[in-house]
Amino acid sequence: MRPLTAEDEATLRSIAERHGYFAARGPHTGEGSASRLIDALLAGEVVTLSLSPADRRRLVAWLDEAPPPEGRLATVLHSLAAQLRPTFPTAATATGPCAPTKQLRIRMS
Repeated sequence: MRPLTAEDEATLRSIAERHGYFAARGPHTGEGSASRLIDALLAGEVVTLSLSPADRRRLVAWLDEAPPPEGRLATVLHSLAAQLRPTFPTAATATGPCAPTKQLRIRMS
């Protein structure tokens, strides 16, 4: 594995913070904790989902059109759609069907 750059570490801290994994001590106290995020990934508390841009669009369209389920699952699916929408490529960044996929993290508590 290659060493992480400062930008990589900052990105991981940002993702960790969005999911509620904070550093309790050290130089980044109160910020997202990359090590706690990695622990959560290994424990299955946070999952990743890799989809092509076209599949992301189809999934969000389906989530928008499908009758919403009841209970906690409705909240999870709404969160999934809300997190996928900003990952849609814009006209300036789209490169066709071979565009790189994005990863999405979902935390179910």
